[in-house]
Amino acid sequence: METPILGLDYGGATARPFVTHHNEMDSAMYLRIAPELRLKQLVVAGFDRVFEIGRQFRNEGVDPTHNPEFTTCELYAAYTDYHDLMDMTEQLLRQIVTSVHGPEYVVECISKGTDGNKEDPTTLEFDKPFQRLDYFDAIASKVGGDLPGARAVHEDCKETRQILRGMLVIHFKLKMPNLVMANSTYLLAGSPEGRLFKLYLRKVAR
Repeated sequence: METPILGLDYGGATARPFVTHHNEMDSAMYLRIAPELRLKQLVVAGFDRVFEIGRQFRNEGVDPTHNPEFTTCELYAAYTDYHDLMDMTEQLLRQIVTSVHGPEYVVECISKGTDGNKEDPTTLEFDKPFQRLDYFDAIASKVGGDLPGARAVHEDCKETRQILRGMLVIHFKLKMPNLVMANSTYLLAGSPEGRLFKLYLRKVAR
């Protein structure tokens, strides 16, 4: 599908948009931050499976993993769940690996450690089933114990927050006061420890 980049509104993600002006209509317009809403409208309209590869624009910060203009592949399929999407992701990655590297499913990659130095090559085997982890269990395994109240949707668990703060300080020497943003839509399920969950998962568990 090809959905509009310019619109009178924006949505599908939490991000600040780029704003422009339509001279003929004398109206403010926005560059899209995600194609999600338009694709979901198509699903509701009767298109069971839709996808789009296209540019998104977010008027926010720049760092090694974020750019204001970027390309995504976003898809939606009726009558499927997250298990189907995990199966699809496995198949997609295997197809990419064989297209790039030939029939071999084994790839060696070199990455940088948390200290910025190159680590020893890691061997990735794409012919085997991917490990599927529970979100909270993956983090708890790295923390070395249970996370009290982690699964409670709206529970503000200071003990869990303290555990995650301590682990982040140990691993990254981060200044913690700036990490917790109460009442922010960025936080997982509305809980203050949500941003810490995401940060720890991204930097350690993942």
